[in-house]
Amino acid sequence: MIVQVYVLLKNNPDRPSQSTKTQRDITITILMLTVVFFLCNSMFLLCLLRELYYSHNLHFTFISTFTPMLNALLNPIILICRGRELRRNIRRKAAVIATWMKCDRIYNRKTGCDNNLTQ
Repeated sequence: MIVQVYVLLKNNPDRPSQSTKTQRDITITILMLTVVFFLCNSMFLLCLLRELYYSHNLHFTFISTFTPMLNALLNPIILICRGRELRRNIRRKAAVIATWMKCDRIYNRKTGCDNNLTQ
């Protein structure tokens, strides 16, 4: 991993600058995901080992349960923040959903229809 980061981050005059910038962005994203994974899972492992050797503590049980979930929460956030194309696609999908919701509200007003599931 360290060798890959070094090779991708060093300047190479033979490569065009755009591909080097893209490679750097990808490397930084992978590095961020790796650090988050390592931190969250090392906390999980430490809490799990402490719980095995010592008495059960509610705080350590919470931390050992929460840290893998934190990792799962942070991974998509990192990917969305780091990826331009992914952000662009999410914005497009959000605009489509907003349009559907707006059309649905207009249709319901015109027809007097209410989409409540309760009867």
